Amino acid sequence: LAHYAGTAAAAIAIPLVGLVASFRAPGSRLSVWCAGLGAVVLGTAGLVFPTQSSSIGNLWGATAVAWGIAFSVVGELGATRRRSASSPAKDSAASRSSATSWS
Repeated sequence: LAHYAGTAAAAIAIPLVGLVASFRAPGSRLSVWCAGLGAVVLGTAGLVFPTQSSSIGNLWGATAVAWGIAFSVVGELGATRRRSASSPAKDSAASRSSATSWS
C-alpha cells in the first residue's frame, strides 16, 4: 500500500508546485523544474512499471512525461523572456555611459 501513498502524494504535489511556479515569484524557476521533473519521474515510473497496481499506466505515464517536459520548456522560455525584457534598459544605460566616457 505504500506505493499508493507515493503516487497519490506525487499526483497532489506536482500540480501544487506547478501552481506555485505560475505565480512567477523570484526563484520560481526552481519550482518550474521541480514540477516538470516530478511529472517526468512519475510518468516514467508509469511507463516502466505499467502492471503495478499503483501505476498510472502507459497512457497517463506518457502524458505526464510530455506535460513535464512541456512545462519545464515553457517555464524556462518565460524566465528567459522576462530576463531579456528587463536587461535592455540596463544595457542601453551602460552603453550610453560608456559612449559618453569615450567622447
